[in-house]
Amino acid sequence: MKALLLIIGSTLTLLLFYVLHFKQNATPTALRVEEPYPAATLQRLQAKYNLVDVSFDTECLYAVGDLSALLTSIIAQTLPEKHIHVAEHLSSDQRQYIVTLTTKDTTVVFTAATDSDWLPDHFFTALENLPAAFGSEKRLYSINPAMGLTGQEAWYFCGTEAHLKAARAEGLPLVFPQEGIIDTPEYKRLYGSQ
Repeated sequence: MKALLLIIGSTLTLLLFYVLHFKQNATPTALRVEEPYPAATLQRLQAKYNLVDVSFDTECLYAVGDLSALLTSIIAQTLPEKHIHVAEHLSSDQRQYIVTLTTKDTTVVFTAATDSDWLPDHFFTALENLPAAFGSEKRLYSINPAMGLTGQEAWYFCGTEAHLKAARAEGLPLVFPQEGIIDTPEYKRLYGSQ
């Protein structure tokens, strides 16, 4: 009986040690999840480099007007000085949403299929090219989705190229044009080189 009590007591002591140890040290290293975007760092870099961020759900197309509403919101936050007019209509066969962005000397067209509620892949390339298309010194660069976005979210930062590059050098996990996500420093740090 004494031996049984000694075994039970030792087991409970060992179990208590593990519980207290892991509670003090959060989770075991193999399970520790890093906060992908520390809020204080983002706010500091935004203020320091005069950056604007814009995020949106990529599954957002349900009716005529949704694509233009999204683009109007993005433009209002990132390129308000360009006074871009936004208009949307359906294609004659009703298969495409067509959004036309215009100023007195520039026109840019965005399209998306009506049979999907997801933004098409070409939307993101066109979005990243939007500031340059309207003659702005600003650029739109995406946050690295490998850092924890769900795949349904998109998050961009807008500012001058020099400011965006400086912010990235200080830790803002941006993906530059023509750069693959797995080539970024964040991806290599989190997942290793491929």
